[in-house]
Amino acid sequence: MSKNRQEAFEALLREHLKKTSIPASTGCPDENIVTAYLEGVLPPGLKQDFERHAAICSRCQEELVLLLKSESSPLAVSSQDRSQAEPARRNWLVSTLGGFEWIHNLGLKPAGAILVATVISGYLGYELFQLHQENKVRFAEVSQSAPAAEPTIEEKEKGLSPEPGLDQARQKEVPSAFENEAGSKGRSVTAAKK
Repeated sequence: MSKNRQEAFEALLREHLKKTSIPASTGCPDENIVTAYLEGVLPPGLKQDFERHAAICSRCQEELVLLLKSESSPLAVSSQDRSQAEPARRNWLVSTLGGFEWIHNLGLKPAGAILVATVISGYLGYELFQLHQENKVRFAEVSQSAPAAEPTIEEKEKGLSPEPGLDQARQKEVPSAFENEAGSKGRSVTAAKK
């Protein structure tokens, strides 16, 4: 329909409705009831009551005309689109759990990026784990082959030593035969030790 024809039709419809209807009553139903009537979700009892009221109320008739106009606009959702949207809402769980169909919806780029990130992080984690294990083995080898540590000052004072024969040799006094040969030097050495 052209724009002029549509305007003419609406003008004729308005005039016809004004002639056949009585002035608006104070008991008009809520806008939600009108919307529910147009969507077809109004219970049968309320639907009949609304139809009887709309047949005689000019205000409700005008509201119906406006709502019908807005429904025919391209921005409004058709009833066919609504009926297709309901099964889609019900099937989101099925499509999510139905395998990896969601990857196809995203495309290959995000899935590829996730795959690359997983492979790289797995490789780096494996390399770090291997390096850690090698360091443990090296440390164990070094600690086993390292010479015994010198005793600390506390161990020396208490007489504890990792080599028990060494402490006993240090504590023995120089024999008298060596004392005679060393002379006064031997005494000064033993005196210095004490």
